[in-house]
Amino acid sequence: MNFTVLVIGCEEIVNKVMEFKHLYQQFTFVPYIDQPNQPFSEDVNEYHAIVLANPLKFSKELLTTIEHIPVFTLAVSESTLYSSLFKCSYEYVPEQKGHYTISVDAMNLAHSSISQELSGKGIIFTEYKEGGRDQVLMHHVELWNRRHAQCVVTCDPFIKGQLEALSIPVHLIVPTHKCIKQSLNHVTEEVRQYVIQGKVETSEKIRLENPSAFQLMQDLKVSTKTLHRLQCLCYSNGKNTITASELAKGFSITLRSARRILSNLEYHRIATVIGEEQSNKRGRPRAIYRIDLQPFQEEILSNCSYH
Repeated sequence: MNFTVLVIGCEEIVNKVMEFKHLYQQFTFVPYIDQPNQPFSEDVNEYHAIVLANPLKFSKELLTTIEHIPVFTLAVSESTLYSSLFKCSYEYVPEQKGHYTISVDAMNLAHSSISQELSGKGIIFTEYKEGGRDQVLMHHVELWNRRHAQCVVTCDPFIKGQLEALSIPVHLIVPTHKCIKQSLNHVTEEVRQYVIQGKVETSEKIRLENPSAFQLMQDLKVSTKTLHRLQCLCYSNGKNTITASELAKGFSITLRSARRILSNLEYHRIATVIGEEQSNKRGRPRAIYRIDLQPFQEEILSNCSYH
């Protein structure tokens, strides 16, 4: 059986992912270059899964379109950021020899050791948050104009394009070969199980050996296995919305436990109430939660090993 996977993202990252397509004989990877301010036009019903190649959130319109298809986010580790900084440092040649500063934006910096280790050492870090693109772009431009930074490293392809138009030296954070291969290995295995068995199985043992990811896990007060099982349950249901009763049934736990899990996930903005469903019988309406694991895909789920 042949599996078809749509790879969505900017040209630079998608092309790098496509370099690995020959390693997976049962899979056909189809590139789709996402263009800013242009509607998504691909028919997703032709695909078994989708890989979002950019380390950013996509438009709500796109996410609504692909809601019933298993969606995977390309993992981006700290080594990816180190690699991008290294490339920037040796490719950029300042006009005057000596010290120069790099302005960097990336997601989840608050839980990253790299920002703590390198902050103030010729690098200015800015947290990239959803909806903050314009502010981050203006911040980079301001630092450049004031000569507080001599080049930029960004996780946003749109920002890269805007800075290039202003002739500001800029590099895009691109996943390393190791990150891409690990992600595709996970994607191909999960898709096989999803398509053949009609669901995504949860591994018996999950190991997390990344210090920053472990610290984030402790801050969330949710186990790694719970997040992984939740991810698998969403894939199995073919959607990223769930009620407490559906979670209880899927996890084989009590309704009270399910509500406690969702309450904690809501506190950490992993779950968001977007509606309710009412039974024909008497009782309170059931809250419908939208589950968004993408912000934690890089730091936690991509650093797990499954046995």
